[in-house]
Amino acid sequence: MKYYLKTLILITLAPVYSADSLKLHYSGSPYFTDEILDSEITELVYLQSKEPASIVPEIMNRLLDFYSDKGFPLAVIKTDSLRTSETILDVYLNIESGGYVRIDKVEFRGNKITRADALLKQSQIEIRSRFSETELKNACSMIYKTGLFKDRPDFSLFDTGNEHGILISVDEKKYLSIMLMGGYSAGDTEDNFSGLAEIRADNIFGTLRKAEILWERNGGESENLNLMYREPFIFSYLIASRIKFDQKFRKGYFLSREYGFKEEFDIDPGSSVRGGISRKTVYPDSLYSGSENDIVTDRYTGGMNYSTEDIYEAIPRSAGFFVDGEIAALNIDIKDSVELKGIQVSLSASVVKEISKLYFVKFSTQYDHVIFDEEIPEFNRIYFGGASSLRGYREEFFRTDVFIKQSAEIYFVPDRDELAFSMFFDNAFYNRNSMNIQKIRGLSTLSSYGGGLIVKFRTGEVSAMIGIPAGAGFSESMIHVRYSVKF
Repeated sequence: MKYYLKTLILITLAPVYSADSLKLHYSGSPYFTDEILDSEITELVYLQSKEPASIVPEIMNRLLDFYSDKGFPLAVIKTDSLRTSETILDVYLNIESGGYVRIDKVEFRGNKITRADALLKQSQIEIRSRFSETELKNACSMIYKTGLFKDRPDFSLFDTGNEHGILISVDEKKYLSIMLMGGYSAGDTEDNFSGLAEIRADNIFGTLRKAEILWERNGGESENLNLMYREPFIFSYLIASRIKFDQKFRKGYFLSREYGFKEEFDIDPGSSVRGGISRKTVYPDSLYSGSENDIVTDRYTGGMNYSTEDIYEAIPRSAGFFVDGEIAALNIDIKDSVELKGIQVSLSASVVKEISKLYFVKFSTQYDHVIFDEEIPEFNRIYFGGASSLRGYREEFFRTDVFIKQSAEIYFVPDRDELAFSMFFDNAFYNRNSMNIQKIRGLSTLSSYGGGLIVKFRTGEVSAMIGIPAGAGFSESMIHVRYSVKF
């Protein structure tokens, strides 16, 4: 018996439509010439692969966006008729452009605390400029970028008879917050407690000015004090200035005081650039309090940030990402006799992905590297460990010259505004010898995992998290508890 293998090939032929199969005719009061209107939709027409009649609504929406961006938000476009011949579809559009609209005034609604003049500066809307929907959306994004509002503001056009205005509606957050955080871990000889207290005023007198005081202590081993003030504008330019003072104490190592400033310029709603100068005075004997400087470090920094959404919220609300990079040039003068030069490179990125309405995942990575030709001074090393870096270990328990961390978190969010449960895994590479290395190789690894919950309420937030060092077990775990209240 013979067998025959038959292969059946099915070929489906679909019609291919070209730009020549669609022709547009304009009537009414379009204001713009046929050539200008055709050029705006050329790409849409040439890339179409559907039946010509099916893309007519897309063409009309594209033209409406064009009119809105050119100062004609009141434009109306209607389809008069469609006529089909053997090879061409003729579309007749009636366009009434309406009046040319300039923005004569801008009003805000919902800003009970924030001053209207500060919001107008932040939005970068120019009075008497033409109406542009794209530019107004960017203006709302610039306002939302401050982090002071619950959602992205909405805008609408109003007419007072002789003038046109824009009404922007905002929903303010609470601006004054007090945050307390504590950490605990059991040890072989003694238990370890760490604490952090922070007071923040994010909108002083409704002017978008910010100030912050942070105090942190890890048992009797270390203590940090940070002061910061942010001025949002230089005259009317959207260039913010940050002034800071930092004091760090490491028992048996050093006491340092650093002061400096940093300028930040927002290129657009997603990206910004920054640069600054700071000077650090270090006393190797941490009890030293004389007037002479033992070590002085001059630090010059520059960096850039890009983000798509505000993904810094404790409870994820939407998908998005950010990338951030900074490089610093260091010049260390030791007792006016020895001079050391080096650089520090810091890179970080994070992405949030919405799996479903109830689940989010977050991936983060960080790279921090201090590079010197000679041995790196102790006070210039990178200290890590604790709630903000490696959550299964004590605060700033490790020090190194290179620190590479990856984190993965999954959130179960039954209520996006009030409650979330999370599980995490942290992994870090570092130089255990804490020596100066020029190439990233031979690094040691640390890992931790754990989980916790976050509860938000009308006036604040409570979170509790437990981190367990990989390979050490639950008995060596670290507990972090945070409480914040907002006014």
